[in-house]
Amino acid sequence: MENNIYNPAFGSNMAIQKPRGTRDFLPDEMRFRRWAEGRLRDTARRYGYEEVMTPTFETLDLFVKKSGPNIISEVYDFQDKGGRKMALRPELTASVVRMAIEGMTHVPKPMRVFYMSNCFRYDRPQMGRYREFYQFGAELLGFGGELVDVEIIDLACSCLSSMGVVDFQLKVGNISIIRSLLDAWSIKGEKQTEILQILDKNEEEEALRKLEGVLDSPQVDMLFEITGYSGERAVVEETLKPFPRALDAFISLERTCEMLVDMGWETEMDLSVVRGLDYYTGMVFEIEVESLGAEKQVCGGGAYSLGEVLGGQKMDGCGFAIGFDRVLLTIEPRWDKEREKYLVIPMAKEAVSRCMELSSRLRDRGFTAIMSVEGRSVGKAMKYANSIDADFAVIVGEDELKNNTASVKNLKTGKQTEMTLDELC
Repeated sequence: MENNIYNPAFGSNMAIQKPRGTRDFLPDEMRFRRWAEGRLRDTARRYGYEEVMTPTFETLDLFVKKSGPNIISEVYDFQDKGGRKMALRPELTASVVRMAIEGMTHVPKPMRVFYMSNCFRYDRPQMGRYREFYQFGAELLGFGGELVDVEIIDLACSCLSSMGVVDFQLKVGNISIIRSLLDAWSIKGEKQTEILQILDKNEEEEALRKLEGVLDSPQVDMLFEITGYSGERAVVEETLKPFPRALDAFISLERTCEMLVDMGWETEMDLSVVRGLDYYTGMVFEIEVESLGAEKQVCGGGAYSLGEVLGGQKMDGCGFAIGFDRVLLTIEPRWDKEREKYLVIPMAKEAVSRCMELSSRLRDRGFTAIMSVEGRSVGKAMKYANSIDADFAVIVGEDELKNNTASVKNLKTGKQTEMTLDELC
């Protein structure tokens, strides 16, 4: 009978490498990433948001319901041993809303949650864009409105500022303006979604070509006039007067932007920010960093309603996601000062037990203690201590054992002293 279990080719000299679009993070980079994650987590908690975590894989249907069938070509999907269709998560909003529907109905509203996790998309790898990537995001669930919109945008900007990102551009729009116009023209359902997706690409020539036959010329002209808004608010208000819902959405957007400016955030009202997905219902925003070039967007979000789409009750929500990997490209690597590091060196077999005790006591005091296990000479041990950026070397030999002491060398100043164990730790 044929064995269908995968067997690697034994005896091959070819080194196994990481999959395309993934990365290894070495210690210095991990220190940097943990520092940045800490800033994001601390900022979200100061706004009253609590951290959640969802499964790495979900049913494929979850993401199809949220984003449509086109998402299938972009995800890592598979069939489990029970024949169920699964997918590695390509983003986290759908999972968080699914979690709220499934397990947080008892939580007082609004619910404020944040997350920091890896996601997966079968995409063409390029600078700041990987097949395994990391997202930080926050969601406010159970309420909607201008104050919710402002809080979410304020939190997103504060998160970026906490990491030292200063040269970002905030663009805020309201998808209700375009939706209301299309509703008034009796363009709904799939046709409306198609138009929003065309406008979302922000490519005027392609949009003009695709909109021919879907809208008449005056309607196309009005759409491009609205999405091309460049500061003349009175002109837009006059254009929207025959469409009360669209005008209300525009006035609401004006108030939102004014509040953000009052909070100190430089804000551009940009009606071309559309985000062409069905579940967005009102305010939408994007944050860009020009220095990143073509892939300059580092954050996006908006107001949405996903509860009913995912099989629950209608639930207003507003949230954002930050492309963590892309943001890190815009700031200098840094990390918090680490705790003092000791290298403990036994210079005799009899000293090993004492050095183990010393290492344990140092760790209990909150220091980093590394015990030398290589049996090196003092000179080589000191060289190793410097290579790992240790602050102190603690040497225990036969003389130190007899005197119940240790020789402690400050590797930053070069000063060496003899200390009792109690003096040391």
